[in-house]
Amino acid sequence: MKKSIKIGACKVITTIACATFVFAGALGINSLSAKAAVNKTWSIDLSNGKTYTYNEKVFEEANPPKEERDAFALAAIVETYTLDIATMKQPEIGAEVTAEFSKNPYQGVLLNFIDEDNVSIKGANGAIGTGKYVVSADSLMKAGWDRWSACYCIQEVLAVLYGEKVEYDYVRNNNVEIVVDVNFSDLPIITTNNGLGTSAVSFIVNKEFEADSIRYRVLGAAGNLSAIKLTEDKKKVTIPDSVNLNGYNLNVIDIAPNFMKGNKKTKTVTIGSNVTSIGSKAFYQCKKLKKVTIKSTKLTTIGKKAFGKDAKKFKLKLPKSCKKTYKKLLKKAGYKL
Repeated sequence: MKKSIKIGACKVITTIACATFVFAGALGINSLSAKAAVNKTWSIDLSNGKTYTYNEKVFEEANPPKEERDAFALAAIVETYTLDIATMKQPEIGAEVTAEFSKNPYQGVLLNFIDEDNVSIKGANGAIGTGKYVVSADSLMKAGWDRWSACYCIQEVLAVLYGEKVEYDYVRNNNVEIVVDVNFSDLPIITTNNGLGTSAVSFIVNKEFEADSIRYRVLGAAGNLSAIKLTEDKKKVTIPDSVNLNGYNLNVIDIAPNFMKGNKKTKTVTIGSNVTSIGSKAFYQCKKLKKVTIKSTKLTTIGKKAFGKDAKKFKLKLPKSCKKTYKKLLKKAGYKL
């Protein structure tokens, strides 16, 4: 028996795998050879609060609108990744059900059972970041499908999303994976889940965000940060060891060039213990800046004129264990203690 995505009395999210695949053949969709690429991607943006509506008519259309295909892709993720689908109660028409895909970071969708033919789908309240969710025969079998139904479902996913008709054996003999990227919010957190019990969290490179009056840029997938700009003039500024982003501590390892060049209010700055580089003119011409305390013992680079033309009685406090090394870096950068 084919497993369905049916949740309760409502028949709409009924079967990703249950609409007859003959529709694809009848519509003249092109076939793929066994040598064709088997890795596919699909992207959906839920960050703007947009609502998608799922209806089985998507199976009957030769070229469904993008929004209908998006709803179909979301339904496929619901079937594969909903953590508590086995214990969900049978909702009535008009009921709302949250389908949770990931606990940390929290990601999921809110299903609204409008009537017997339509289910609306939108991002769940509090869902953050981006999720990369693999839909494959293996991930569906992990969710409880039998092999035949899982392979048949992937046939339909390829047909509806991409207009591609493949034979059952093609799916069975190849590792066909559809990676559905769902953007829940602008936070630079990515969850990658293959549906087989393996998931990983990484961060979006070059994505920027602000915390405590400092703008940061993500430098790599591991989440290390560059402090790129002071966004509010303050008397005391602390560039922290790390920034907590929804439970993830991201190390601040860099201070960008011109970080607070020309600042007219800040008097003291503390540089955290994970900083390895300070960009050129980061603290240049800060007329009221009297003291900078460097806690990091990991500095390897200080850019040209990182300090200079600050307050008349400006002091730079260095870690005792690094004074000799840091003085050389400062001299090379054009600053002499």
